[in-house]
Amino acid sequence: VLNREKKQREESIEEFTKAKRTELVEETKKELAVVEKYLPKQMSKNELESAVKETIDEVGAKGKSDFGKVMKALMPKIKGRADGKAASQTVRDQLN
Repeated sequence: VLNREKKQREESIEEFTKAKRTELVEETKKELAVVEKYLPKQMSKNELESAVKETIDEVGAKGKSDFGKVMKALMPKIKGRADGKAASQTVRDQLN
């Protein structure tokens, strides 16, 4: 729930910035700060890369065609501690 709220506010900030609505950007950033206080500690980029490498080794992934297998095994390990987009990109980078 909190991740969804965080994502929603990040998207709102992006849209408000495009529309040059600085007052709404500031208000939404304050809301985002409150939501982030209650989220579990997020993984660093290095931690995420290590988790991806470990998972690739576990499932024996060899190339891009194994992307789904890696993501299926990885997501339960990082749930709530890393963004799915970042994880997906890291998997793609390491499988290339």
